[in-house]
Amino acid sequence: MELRRLTAKKVLVWEIISGKFVPKTGLESPYIITPTGRKVSRVRILGNVVDKYINPSGTYGFLVIDDGTGSIRVKFFENISKIEKIEKGSVVDIIGRIRCDENEIWINDEIAKVIEDPNFETLRILEIVNILKEQSKKIRDVMKYLPQSSDMNELYTLLNDNISKKEIEAILEAKEIIYKHVEENKVGEDEKESKVLKLIKELDRGEGADYFELLKTSGLEENKLDEIIDRLLETGKCFEPKPGKLRVVM
Repeated sequence: MELRRLTAKKVLVWEIISGKFVPKTGLESPYIITPTGRKVSRVRILGNVVDKYINPSGTYGFLVIDDGTGSIRVKFFENISKIEKIEKGSVVDIIGRIRCDENEIWINDEIAKVIEDPNFETLRILEIVNILKEQSKKIRDVMKYLPQSSDMNELYTLLNDNISKKEIEAILEAKEIIYKHVEENKVGEDEKESKVLKLIKELDRGEGADYFELLKTSGLEENKLDEIIDRLLETGKCFEPKPGKLRVVM
């Protein structure tokens, strides 16, 4: 039975739309189990308004919010007037509850506030990064001690009370989603690596592929390309005959 107001957890849109929706009845709130092992019912997101709609009678409306990791609809059923002045391109801070129907996960709005201070956005990004770093460590610790424990109490003891039982339960409930996400990422990274290797071969006209030409042709962000190149160099799949040039090891 849920009598207290749930905390609004700061999340990325990607965490919501990539998670598993768990419906509930009665006083229990439905929730999402995210690929980051978090259990969230009431969320707080920050992003840009990319679409807006208000019906002719003014009884219903929605905003589509994009935070750079994905987009999600935020629906309004009361106080529609509060979104009338929110324009496309505005940055908004949203608080609401997770809902799902017709296979669409959306947010039932409680609060929508336009943000004009760019420092607010930077701060939120830093907060989310720290939250996800801490969550990654919790997942690693749970998975490390899980094979050594026979039940929840023993696992909780092995973790030295550093993670609450609710957090442990959420991570265990999200275990399949976490593994699926890891495997999907691995496949995606392998495809990108193969693409870069192929481009290096194609752009090598005798002295090696030019880095800047590779960057332009690959369509990858510079930091992602650098990450892949570093991995290819470390594994011996390619080498640098001279600075700024790359060749595939035949």
